[in-house]
Amino acid sequence: MHDLSGKSVWITGAGSGIGEAIAKSLAAAGAHVALSARREETLQQVADTITSEGGRSKSTRLISATAIRSLMPPGISKIPWARSMS
Repeated sequence: MHDLSGKSVWITGAGSGIGEAIAKSLAAAGAHVALSARREETLQQVADTITSEGGRSKSTRLISATAIRSLMPPGISKIPWARSMS
C-alpha cells in the first residue's frame, strides 16, 4: 500500500468486518483514521488496537449530527461538497 502519512480518512462501519479491516490497513499505511460505527464497545476496541500499533485514530458513535461533526477537521465547510455535512 502507498504511504498515507499526513492523509486523513473517515471510515464508517469501522467497528467490525470490512470497515475494521480497512481502518487497520489505512492506519498501518500512515493515515490518520476517523472511525465511526453504531456500537461503541467494538469501535473503541478497534481504535485501541490502532493506537497500540502506533497509528492515530479518533472515534465516535453514529448517534447525532454533533457526534459526526466532532470527527470533521476545522475548515471542512470550505469544501463545497462537505458544506451540507458541517
